[in-house]
Formats: sequence, C-alpha cells, structure tokens
Amino acid sequence: MELIQVFTSLAEKINQDPTGISHLNDVYQLEVTSGTYQVRFADGQAEWAEGNKWEPTCSLQIKDEDLLKLVTGKLGATTAVMMGKLKVKGSIEAALRLQKVLKHYAS
Repeated sequence: MELIQVFTSLAEKINQDPTGISHLNDVYQLEVTSGTYQVRFADGQAEWAEGNKWEPTCSLQIKDEDLLKLVTGKLGATTAVMMGKLKVKGSIEAALRLQKVLKHYAS
C-alpha cells in the first residue's frame, strides 16, 4: 500500500470518529524514504500534506516500509526506536501522543 493511500485512509478514518484526536493540536513531520509528509491534528480534524506546509511539533525519520508497519500496528513505536528504525526530533511528548493515536486507529 502506498503512503499516500495510507495517509488518506487514516485521515478519513480519524475524521469519521475524531474522539482519539479531539485533545490534540500537533503537526508531525514524517521524513521517509520517498519524501517528506506532514500530518496535522487540529480542531478535532486530521489532514496531511506533502512537503513542509506547517511548522512541525515533532519530526520522525523512518523508512516507508517501517512507517506502514507502524501505522497498521505491526510495529510498535518503542520497538522501532530501540531497533533504530525510528528517530524522533522535537517533542517526545508529541511522539507519544501520536503513538496513542495510531494504536487507537490501527487497521
């Protein structure tokens, strides 16, 4: 599954039931093998964009295939960090909030 499909599907899923993000106001920058993407949670809505549209709260460096595993619940964030597959820059607290969101909406 391509990352764009994953971001679109996840945003739709979250926006249909925003209870898991209602308290968030964060921008996550995902620096992946195929480029840079951002995911923003604000005002109970999720959206994504290619490139650097917003000021990130937290940046994550991860390979495309590992991000797919992370989003689908096949790879835990803590495990990914410990294995060197995920690097976090910026707010660690924001990264932990994202982990909870992904767990809540794991497909």
